[in-house]
Amino acid sequence: MHPLRHIKAIVHDAVDATVDLVQQGHDSVGRSIRRLPVGQGEPLVRAADDARRGITAGVLGSVKLVNRVVEHVSDLALDVARVGQGPYASDPIALRSDQMGQTTWLADAALGALNAVMGDHLDASDNALGAGMRLRVGQVYLDASSQAPAWTLARQGLKAHVCVFVHGLGATEWSWMLGSQGYYGHPDVSLSTGVAAALDASAVYARYNTGCGIQDNGARLSALLERLCQGHPQVSLTLIGHSMGGLVLRHACEEAQSRGAAWGAQVRDVAYLGSPHQGAPLAAFGGTLAQGLGAIDLPATQILSKLIDARSVGTKDLSSGMPSSMRQHLPLDCPHHFIFGTIAQDPTAHASRLIGDLLVRPSSAQAQDLPPRTLNKRVTHHP
Repeated sequence: MHPLRHIKAIVHDAVDATVDLVQQGHDSVGRSIRRLPVGQGEPLVRAADDARRGITAGVLGSVKLVNRVVEHVSDLALDVARVGQGPYASDPIALRSDQMGQTTWLADAALGALNAVMGDHLDASDNALGAGMRLRVGQVYLDASSQAPAWTLARQGLKAHVCVFVHGLGATEWSWMLGSQGYYGHPDVSLSTGVAAALDASAVYARYNTGCGIQDNGARLSALLERLCQGHPQVSLTLIGHSMGGLVLRHACEEAQSRGAAWGAQVRDVAYLGSPHQGAPLAAFGGTLAQGLGAIDLPATQILSKLIDARSVGTKDLSSGMPSSMRQHLPLDCPHHFIFGTIAQDPTAHASRLIGDLLVRPSSAQAQDLPPRTLNKRVTHHP
């Protein structure tokens, strides 16, 4: 289906969500009125508020009903006019830094941001604007629905060593190209292609819905890596994740180990670039702010609390990082590299320990919950 139809669906969902927020505001006003000391007039006040609630519910319910009627009627009109019929182009954009700023690139970047904000809703409503979970192999996207011949053809172009790059929140595989032309001097060269070349490996990119739960994304990535390595036990994997992508990788490795997935034995190294294994303070602040505002029973604070709390599941997961049950060990028997940056030269300086790289603290990026003598743990600091 054409993206126009899915964009329209988001608009109609947003109308319903706005109506719900208005209802929250009205309910807060009603509770405030009922708390006023009115003495003998209390029965009258309650009766008036009951009438207000009934009228409000009827009006807002009518708005929702009209909204959905408009949605169905407009869908029928689009069908009659044959607008948005048939598939739309979804081929990958060439991974060259000189593509940045082009219309197609901007649309792709906007899609990544949209998934961060409401990707869980897109996934639950089966909206095609949800990124799902796909692997980009060359100029082809492969997902759970891809047929066996497509996977076979993609494998034929891979070297015996494959680097899998997993982006962070609100991004796509394009995050590995940001600023690369200015830094490397050529639009075809980037951090990911440079790493792959240094290891004599092929670069494969995960593209996923960052608004979905991190554990769910890990399970989906594990399934795709299983298909990528199917029938090719000689292929070795290096897994590299940035920020949220590192947590997705750690969950994928845990999934492979618990299920005994064959691809787990083919992993040579796992690298986490600034990943919040113990959670990110900014993400945690969102939850604290929502709770604080929600505790104040005023229309404005109730609405703001609901808006903040409506952030995606993936964003909420970043507040706590890895679940406590998985913090004390590393999955798979291979080196795990924890790579972190700080704004100061000294990682032990107060500013470094407090804010790290501005988003992730060193203690979180180093996964300090792991026992000190964890054999497979490697730590690298970049000031």
